[in-house]
Amino acid sequence: MRSWCAAFRQARLCYTPRQTTDWRAGRSMVVRRRAIANGARALAKTDPVLKGIIERIGPLEWPEAREPFPALVRSICYQQLAGSAAAAIMSRFLALYPSDSFPGPHAVLATPDETLRSVGLSRQKLSYMKDLS
Repeated sequence: MRSWCAAFRQARLCYTPRQTTDWRAGRSMVVRRRAIANGARALAKTDPVLKGIIERIGPLEWPEAREPFPALVRSICYQQLAGSAAAAIMSRFLALYPSDSFPGPHAVLATPDETLRSVGLSRQKLSYMKDLS
């Protein structure tokens, strides 16, 4: 009988992250979920203790993938700031754009630097956001 480390290595080999060209359709998440399910089955076959745990816990639930641009803009905004301060800056940033959806890269590029600075973004964060856009 193989050790659980060998089974884990096998399960990791089952997980081959592939980024599809149509990532917005969530296809990469489907591939990832399938690979993780395959890995869990491989572990359950190898180790009876893990099999019991896997059966008791059930399938893993993964959060839906977020769009990369809004996630990166939020990361830039929150970097090295207290959560409440960053949340205030982020809400003022979002208030600049009348749409209910997150502003796209073109909207951020079209916004004057002075306007973005007025919501509390530092010059450095502003340059990061513009570079990202």
